[in-house]
Amino acid sequence: MSLLEAKTKLYSLLLKKKVDELSEVEITLSATLAQDKDIQEHLQKVLDAEKRKEEALKDLKDGYLYSIQSTAAKLGIWYAKKNCFIVLRDRWGDKKLEFAIHVAFDPKHGNAKPIEEIGPTPFKNIDEEYYEFHFKGFYGYLRDRG
Repeated sequence: MSLLEAKTKLYSLLLKKKVDELSEVEITLSATLAQDKDIQEHLQKVLDAEKRKEEALKDLKDGYLYSIQSTAAKLGIWYAKKNCFIVLRDRWGDKKLEFAIHVAFDPKHGNAKPIEEIGPTPFKNIDEEYYEFHFKGFYGYLRDRG
């Protein structure tokens, strides 16, 4: 963690406390950090990134099929609770059901971006138990459309 990230985290924690719970040292530190332009710029970047993430994810519908841009997959079923697509990856002829994380949710590790909504699927209100129970159904559904 960089010094800027540490300062920003500390400032964010101080902002969450009630004013009457702050010690004199915390009040002084909070006032000092509030005037630090680097921290303000970093906080603004974090807020902007959160806003972009919310904007990108707001129109996606749980259980709907999307054409996606991803590594080794062209279609994905949106799994809202995990912010990812359920995809059938095709690597050298070997097909496996996997999760592809939306790039807006995790820019560092995400590898899927929706291109177009195709439509509803028979899968609704997806969660862990539902996914496990319908594993073969997901596989067959994506295989038949891929």
